[in-house]
Amino acid sequence: AGAGAAAMPAPADDDEEDDGAPDAPGATERYADAERLQTANGRKCTVIDRRGSGWLTVELDENADDDGPAFHQKAYRTNQLFELDDEPAATEPAVPAAPGAAMAALAAAEEAEAAL
Repeated sequence: AGAGAAAMPAPADDDEEDDGAPDAPGATERYADAERLQTANGRKCTVIDRRGSGWLTVELDENADDDGPAFHQKAYRTNQLFELDDEPAATEPAVPAAPGAAMAALAAAEEAEAAL
């Protein structure tokens, strides 16, 4: 750049909202078949490596908190991580109730209320 050259403009940010998180896909997309766990604080993480002596390397989810920034890779002992509370087990697919079951439950609730 010579003297008098115009300064280069900063690259445009494609994000509508700047939350400080990188634009790269998170661990969920990159490690689709990997085990998902959660920290003691409830932060979701994806196991990316199992090391010896009970250590795991995980990538935290997109929600920055006391555990670390978004998509931060961190080592935890296996006893510091827990099964996810809100995701169904991979071996037990979620089966929706039959449509007739919901109608029967509603009718039973109405009958019980009418009996009062």
